[in-house]
Amino acid sequence: MGASSDRAILLSKSLEENNLGDSVLGAEARLEATRNAGITAIDTLDEDGRLRAGQYDRLGVRSGALLHLTAASGGDGVAYAELRRGGLAGKALAAGLLLAAFVLGASTNYLGRPGVISLIALPLLGLILWNLALYLILIIAKVRGTGQDEPGPMPQRMISWMKRSSEQRIDAMSAPFDKAARAFDADWWSTFGAFRARWLTLVAHGAAIMMVAGLLVGMYVRGVGQEYRAGWESTFVDAPALERFLLVALGPASKVTGIPVPPGKPLAELELPNPGEKANKWIHLFAATAVIFVLLPRALLVIAEFVAIGRLRKRIVRGDPFARYYRRICLAAGGSGQLVRVFPYHCRLEPRNRDAVRSLIHGLWGGAAHVDFADSTAYGGEEELVDNLESLPGYVVLLMSLSATPEGEAHGYLIREMQKRADREGEGSRILVLVDENRFRSKFGGLGEFERRLEERRKAWRELAEPLGIRVAPFNSEDQGSAGDVIDAADQFVWSAG
Repeated sequence: MGASSDRAILLSKSLEENNLGDSVLGAEARLEATRNAGITAIDTLDEDGRLRAGQYDRLGVRSGALLHLTAASGGDGVAYAELRRGGLAGKALAAGLLLAAFVLGASTNYLGRPGVISLIALPLLGLILWNLALYLILIIAKVRGTGQDEPGPMPQRMISWMKRSSEQRIDAMSAPFDKAARAFDADWWSTFGAFRARWLTLVAHGAAIMMVAGLLVGMYVRGVGQEYRAGWESTFVDAPALERFLLVALGPASKVTGIPVPPGKPLAELELPNPGEKANKWIHLFAATAVIFVLLPRALLVIAEFVAIGRLRKRIVRGDPFARYYRRICLAAGGSGQLVRVFPYHCRLEPRNRDAVRSLIHGLWGGAAHVDFADSTAYGGEEELVDNLESLPGYVVLLMSLSATPEGEAHGYLIREMQKRADREGEGSRILVLVDENRFRSKFGGLGEFERRLEERRKAWRELAEPLGIRVAPFNSEDQGSAGDVIDAADQFVWSAG
């Protein structure tokens, strides 16, 4: 499995995290896909909290099934599922660049005098010097410990092009898929941005190889059908200076091939417009120099990049966000139809916010859990609520609003009484105290002092809860990301009588 599977997993993750589970993928369909993929509630991560061998593959199978169902819904569901193929654009671009580099290299044989190999203005010589300069830059960056993860100019342009291509496809979508698609796009680049940069750096090394290969292939192929003559001309360089330069530049190739520099006539006799000499040995020298200074080093860089890319991708797909997503799916697979009762107190819950709460609960206690919302209890009705309670289900959610100022005689009283009831019911009872920040944010979010007010109100709720031995879970019913934070920190927020 590769980029297509990586994208499929993040696409299904975005669908489920952006509250599209019930409107696009029903809970039963998601649970069936989980079971068909072989994911179970007892499927655990390794000791470091990372995916074990085979778990990523199961995650990919499940995500592929969910995207198939998404596409079957028609409309933008098809376009959303097709986002998994976004990697094809990058591969097509890479293939196009490699081909263009080869053609460009071959076309340089048409520069200069027809039928003449210029010993001083040869395009191949310029490519060799450019590559040597690049190696020097890479060595300096390595020694200084900077720039290893920074893409070069060409990879940066390719990344920008791929981002624009993806954004254009997403802009064509309508609700509710556009929100999930944008969340996926942000997730993809934050997770795989460094990976893609290294992959494009590998493509850049490959393009350099293809350009030089094109030049050499073109030179030898044209040399079969016509005669090349070696010669040179310059306004500033004389024959002794050129010979000293060529002895240095072609010296390693001369030792490897056994061809001396110069291989035939003295350079003074090759100065144009003299006809020069047959260029076959000069071509062999320049070709061997290109192999020594360009093809071999670039091939080593390609191998090193390939190995680094493999290690980086393995580290990415075994860690967050894949491991976190897998853990949530395992939790959802553990649902056995247990009842979770939600008691809203001193807060109003809109239908769309109920869906967010329901999604959070399924993430905590299983996708098959049955969520029952009790009628909202008004401020002052907490004693009546406690008096009229019969038996508590195993799982209870006290839902309160951050916009309300916490009071020990009201909010604290209700929490304490629920704890006492849970003590009597037994160790199977679990209570989650959930504080919704939605109304507080919509009311004060535009104020310059909002962050200060938010922290003050959160602090007030903490000071109410801590003497009771619990921690309240802050949650924004308009933001699925906050639900993920609660699910990830479940042990901190879910109080157990045991």
